[in-house]
Amino acid sequence: MPQWYRRTGRVSAVILAAITLARPPRAAGDEQRGPAADSPRERELLSAAGDGFALLRSEHFLLACDTPAPLARSTLERLEATHADVERFCERLALPIRRPQARLEAILFARPEGFQAYAERLRYDHRGSLGFYHAVTNRSAFLDSAADPGLAPARQRLAGLESEYEAYRAALRRAGPPKQTVEVQTESGGRREMPRTEALARIGKLRAEANQLARDIREYTQQANQMVIQHEGSHQVLFNMDLHRREGGNPQWLMEGLACLFEPPPVSGPAGLAGVNQFRLYDLRRLLELPAGAAAISEEQIRRAVAEGALLPLQQLISDPAVFECREQGVWPAYAEAWAVAHYLYTQRPTELARYIGRVRDRQEDRRPDPPDELEDFVAVFGPADEKLFAQILEPVLRLPAPQARAELK
Repeated sequence: MPQWYRRTGRVSAVILAAITLARPPRAAGDEQRGPAADSPRERELLSAAGDGFALLRSEHFLLACDTPAPLARSTLERLEATHADVERFCERLALPIRRPQARLEAILFARPEGFQAYAERLRYDHRGSLGFYHAVTNRSAFLDSAADPGLAPARQRLAGLESEYEAYRAALRRAGPPKQTVEVQTESGGRREMPRTEALARIGKLRAEANQLARDIREYTQQANQMVIQHEGSHQVLFNMDLHRREGGNPQWLMEGLACLFEPPPVSGPAGLAGVNQFRLYDLRRLLELPAGAAAISEEQIRRAVAEGALLPLQQLISDPAVFECREQGVWPAYAEAWAVAHYLYTQRPTELARYIGRVRDRQEDRRPDPPDELEDFVAVFGPADEKLFAQILEPVLRLPAPQARAELK
C-alpha cells in the first residue's frame, strides 16, 4: 500500500451557491457522453472547465472531462457509489435529508495545468492537492492522478530503469552467444567489460525493479483517484443533502471525519462506508508507533502520546480547525484522528452522532462558534473530551485489521 495520498485545504465555511434547477435527472445508469450542452447550466460548466471538455451525465452528477472515456465513466461510478453511501449513512442514523433537484457538477482534468488554472481562478490553494470541493460554486474538481506532478521522480526512475535494461539487451545482442564477456556503457558515459553471466543477472534485476515500480505507479493512480473522488464527492453530497449547514459554522473535525469514512477504495461493496480506512488506520498506528498486533491503549499512553506531540489532544481536534493544516513526518494527524472519532461514533454510538449532527445543523444561521463553544456542543452530546473518552474511541479502532506497511514511491 504505497504512501501517496496527500490532501491540502479544507471545505470553505461559506454560503453555498443556490442550486439552479435544471431538467429532471435521467434514470440511474443512463449515462450520456458528448460535447453538446443542452441547458444553460451545462454550457456554464463547460465554459468553466475550458476548451476540449465533454459532458458525461449520470443520475445524480454532471461531469465535464477531458480524460479518456473509461476514466470519466469510472469517476461517475465512484461519485454515484458515494452518493448511495451517504444515503445509507443517513438511513442508519435516521437523519432527514434534502435531495437536490438537479445534478451535482464536477470537473475532471487530464492535465495539471488545467486543474491548477481552474483552482487559481477560484483562489483555492491547490498545492499538493488532487481534488477539492468548492462550496461557493458548489462544484468538485479532480485531477487524474496519473498526471500528478508528484509522480515525476517515480516516472523518471522508471524511464531510467527501462533505458538501462534496453542498453544491456543491446550489449548482449552485439556480443553474440559465443562470447563470454559483454561491453556495456556505464552511467558516467564510459564503457566496461563484464562477464556475460553478470550482465544477464543485471538484466533480470532491472526488469524486476521496473515491473515493481510500474505496478506501484498503477496502484497509486487507481487508488488515488478512488480515494480523492470519494472524499471530495462526499463533501459535495453531504452539503447538498443538507447534513452540513450551507451558511457555514460546521465543525471541521466533523466535515473531514465524515468524508474520511467514505474514502476507502471498494473491496466487495460499491464504496467504503462500511470498510476500514486502511490509509488513516496506518497513519494512526504510525503516529502512536504501535507494533504489529498491538491494539489496547490506556489513558496514560494517550497522555504520553499527547505530551510527546504524537497525538493531538481530543479537545484541540474538536475545537481548532487550524490543526487540519498541519502535517508531521508525512502524516496528516488531524485527518487520521478525525476518521477514528467518526468511525467510532458511527459504529458504536450512532444515535448520539445523529443527535450531534442535528444539533450542529440547527445552529443559528449567523453563529460561528469559537473553540470553547465548539467544544461545549461536543461535550453536551458525548461527554468530556478527555483521555478517557479518547481511549474509548481509539481502542476499538486499533483492533481493526491492521494494514501492511506501505511502500514509499520514490
